[in-house]
Amino acid sequence: MIGLLSMHTEFRFYNYYSDIQAVDRTVIGGAQIMRARPASRRTALAILGGVCSVVSFLLAGAPHAQSDPPDPSIPDRPAIVPLLAVVPVSTNWSPKFPYPFDAMKNEVTSADLDAMATMCQWFQQRYDTLITQIDTLSYFLGQTRGHYDVDEIQGMADILTTNIDQSVDYLAPRAQALTQGMDFAGDVYFPVYEGENFYRLWQQLYNVSISIKARHSSWHFGPPTRLAEHYGSLINSSHVCRQ
Repeated sequence: MIGLLSMHTEFRFYNYYSDIQAVDRTVIGGAQIMRARPASRRTALAILGGVCSVVSFLLAGAPHAQSDPPDPSIPDRPAIVPLLAVVPVSTNWSPKFPYPFDAMKNEVTSADLDAMATMCQWFQQRYDTLITQIDTLSYFLGQTRGHYDVDEIQGMADILTTNIDQSVDYLAPRAQALTQGMDFAGDVYFPVYEGENFYRLWQQLYNVSISIKARHSSWHFGPPTRLAEHYGSLINSSHVCRQ
């Protein structure tokens, strides 16, 4: 290995295979001239070999960066396939009234209960699959740098938006049927437990579909997707849909 030190004062070549080459300083007319003393043959050959190695590296250039091979530990992404429409059926679902919803129990209507019962059926059957499909499209869009015309991305997007719209159409009349009240501060509230989270989930799924139809990158439909996951997580952790 060769190093070049003291750029402005003196030049010294360091080589691990020889001693440091000596340097003479001669003052001529007030200027300091540096002249190398004759070096041994071993030193000269070592220095010459090192210089040739450096020059060869510079001429050849640094190795080109290559993408890492696929990580075999990462499972294959599930295919984005059409989903069947959810058909609501009669169930034994019953509402929960944890604090502070127990104080608003008298505000909950039969329309609220019907809406929650049928939205829970959709949630149990479709929510996880739909979010997984959205994440799958986001993954492949990331591989193509947001281009929909590469690797059949547009075909996957068309299937996905059809699936999302189907869910949005299912949720819309039910979410809109939920009772909304207004408290003393002028804030809107939903008296039925987890009704608001279903309402927000419906809104964010609609936003995701609109963004994908506009051929936006995952950077654009990522925020409403994360919000949809947030509301979905709250619904899931509440156990409101579990009997």
